[in-house]
Amino acid sequence: MHLKDLLSDIPTTLEFSVDLPSKGRFYKSFDPKVGVKVTRIVFQTELDLVAKRKETNFNPIEFLLERHVKGVNVEELLAMDRFAILLKLREVSYGNEYKAEVACPNCKVENILNFSLKDFPINYIPDDFKDPREINLPILGKKAVVRFPRKGDLDLLGTDPIGEHLWRFIISINEVEDKAEITELISDNRFSLRDIKALVDGVLGEDFGVQTTGEYKCCNPACQTINEAQFEVSPDFF
Repeated sequence: MHLKDLLSDIPTTLEFSVDLPSKGRFYKSFDPKVGVKVTRIVFQTELDLVAKRKETNFNPIEFLLERHVKGVNVEELLAMDRFAILLKLREVSYGNEYKAEVACPNCKVENILNFSLKDFPINYIPDDFKDPREINLPILGKKAVVRFPRKGDLDLLGTDPIGEHLWRFIISINEVEDKAEITELISDNRFSLRDIKALVDGVLGEDFGVQTTGEYKCCNPACQTINEAQFEVSPDFF
């Protein structure tokens, strides 16, 4: 038997469907009859990643999305769908199990957590949901129109959304669309934190998407504190 004959029994599936939390409803490039699919990361991709990591400002995650995602223009992706795609891509390429080290906030001991990537539940966006969409500001008693962050905004999401970048995702407040006025309003000390929270919750849409927050018991016998862990995707995820 030749070595290449060993490959004959490997499953021939090359593309894997991804369940999008948004159901693809906000993408011009999306065809619901086709859906979004990912292809496995192969050895050549690994070689290319090694070579490209030497380039200034190279983003491995964006590189993988461009190469291994079909059925949607990655420039259109909402953050929640992008996250779901990355989880599926890693699952089909490297396996479902993922280990991460998390320091207990009480005793600082490192805990090894085992995540099952395919078992994270998904909260899908309702069919009547819109983007941009109108929300209520409970203290101000006015309406605001906000939008979801997309790919071009992702670099900003690592910063505090309550800070300098929140205005980018606000279309209008009380029908006023001027960005300078919006920035001045939400920066005013008289603007309620409850209204800020309403804006942030509306922008981030944290009620939707892959739900990756769970509890774990600290492995330190002297601690055993029940903590909350948030699974996140970082550049070293692949």
